[in-house]
Amino acid sequence: WVWGWGLYGQLGLGDEANRLAPTLVGAEASFGGSLVLTVTCGKFYTLAVTKDGALFTFGFGADGARGHKNKLVPTRIEAQHFG
Repeated sequence: WVWGWGLYGQLGLGDEANRLAPTLVGAEASFGGSLVLTVTCGKFYTLAVTKDGALFTFGFGADGARGHKNKLVPTRIEAQHFG
């Protein structure tokens, strides 16, 4: 569930709209079919780790800082981005 400022897509809902009430990000399908275990939020982005150990990010991604450019929906970060 997410709510708040969505300017850069950091809510993961496919748009840049603000949400005043809690809104479901998506079912397990949004996260590769796995349950989300933990989430961390920055001012402009969100990161989520699933039960399967996958990392998903969404929101601001200037210069690929989080493994991608700006994303409006949860986007899996592949292992090659971890060096």
